[in-house]
Amino acid sequence: MDKSEVYREANDRFNRIVSKFALVEQHPREYGTGELLNRSRIHFIAAIGQEPLITVTKASKVMGLTKGAGSQLASRLADEGYISKMRTVGNAKEVRLILTKKGETALATHDEFHRSLFEKFADGTTIDQAKNFNTILKKFEAYTDYYLADGRF
Repeated sequence: MDKSEVYREANDRFNRIVSKFALVEQHPREYGTGELLNRSRIHFIAAIGQEPLITVTKASKVMGLTKGAGSQLASRLADEGYISKMRTVGNAKEVRLILTKKGETALATHDEFHRSLFEKFADGTTIDQAKNFNTILKKFEAYTDYYLADGRF
């Protein structure tokens, strides 16, 4: 198999994975609260859990969302009791986010879900293979960012 065939096969596999993830994205899961959360909502909660008192702007950036979309998502999660929003002293425009007990429960269940997935994924994989895979993913992300920024999609 020559280099172009390897890249074509990798591209085909990547496109299948993206399509499958799009299907996964459509199906919300329950994360210990008795309520269903879709992927974007639970990962927004995870971003807040990783950095308590994160700003809406930074959480949006971590998630690859516009500030407006992140702000709307934060408002919905606050209304549902997963997070609390606080204004920064001295800067009324800056909103910081923190998890509530309900949000902490969802995050803990989500983290356990990911630990289980990682164990299955990592089984039989060396650390060097994982590092190489991560390097390739970074290149895919940079490629995607380039096309999004350039408006070529």
